[in-house]
Amino acid sequence: MDDWSPQLFKKNSRGRDVSDTVIENALASARILRRRSAGAPPLFSLRHLSYISGADYGFLRRVVSRSAAPTDYRVFRLRKRACLNGVPRYRVIAIPSPDLMQAQRWICQEVISRVEPHAASTAFSKGSTLVKAVEPHCGCKWLIKMDVRRFFESINEIAVYRVFRRLGYQALVSFEMARICTRMPYSGASKAREAASHSKKWGILPRSMEVISAYSMSTYPMMGHLPQGAPTSPMLSNLVAREFDEKVEELAAALGWVYTRYADDICFSTSEDSSHADCRRVIGMISKVMGKYGFSPNSSKTKISGPGSRKIVLGLLADGDAPRLTRQFRAGIRQHVHYLKKYGPSQHSVARGFLSVIGLRNHLFGLLAYARQVDPIYALSVEDELRALDWAL
Repeated sequence: MDDWSPQLFKKNSRGRDVSDTVIENALASARILRRRSAGAPPLFSLRHLSYISGADYGFLRRVVSRSAAPTDYRVFRLRKRACLNGVPRYRVIAIPSPDLMQAQRWICQEVISRVEPHAASTAFSKGSTLVKAVEPHCGCKWLIKMDVRRFFESINEIAVYRVFRRLGYQALVSFEMARICTRMPYSGASKAREAASHSKKWGILPRSMEVISAYSMSTYPMMGHLPQGAPTSPMLSNLVAREFDEKVEELAAALGWVYTRYADDICFSTSEDSSHADCRRVIGMISKVMGKYGFSPNSSKTKISGPGSRKIVLGLLADGDAPRLTRQFRAGIRQHVHYLKKYGPSQHSVARGFLSVIGLRNHLFGLLAYARQVDPIYALSVEDELRALDWAL
């Protein structure tokens, strides 16, 4: 979007049957926004968002009023690699409909991408890489890894609303953008009561929203959360967690630890002498901070690595001077290449449970794209081997 001009806005507003009061109020709102945010464009209403994003206004209105639920997302599950006590676990993915995707992409590109996350947040921001996320922990003596349980689902529309308000957007517009960027996971009266309970820790939306009957929350507070699969969710999660990152970094620094967060993966490390007891105290203090900000730790994924043990951060070895690929990762790639050469892509894809040769090929090149960030020479050599194969169906 081109940079917004108040002079051009004022000029184009004349002669359009718009009162001077409305024009001046709009300009005043825009000035507040420009002072608070990093160049985010003014947004005066839901219809304005519809116009500049190209999304259908009627559909956006239904999304905000939570009456478009059957059509606003395509929901499916992806099985996670690790099981819990032998039971498969799944990740719920919600892909927005084309109109909703269009509005969310505009909000993502023109609003939230202009705001810098906290420096300890190493994912979903411009210039962020796995290597940069792991480097602060390389060569450490002690490493603590924690995981936030249901990270995106823990961030509801109240927290998202506050992000847009802090940027300077008016209350109603902030509320509407928060509704567009969140998804209501509940249905039915019994689930609604669960939603009301879930939302208590976040407070309630301004009652002024109830002057619009379609937005009324008089029956129960319909709390949506960030959907995993929406383009806005990753960066919004960083902005929501900014104050959390500040508090945790301050606490970690006071204790002599380094803190980073990659989405829901939290890491602490220190090069000083410590002990398991000290690490458990750190975990306890961080867990309390999590609770204060509406997060909860996944205790099954909390891990302490001391001197002499392997230290793996985000799948990379961090026990040396620089991040490295693990031996298991290289062995897995080597095994794929061996069987591809021995049996061919068609047989190997069936043996490994892939639906097609293309799926297998995309999977392998995706792994090598990951490896290229860490060891480009190794990744390119394997890519050459794969490209030399006959991938014809």
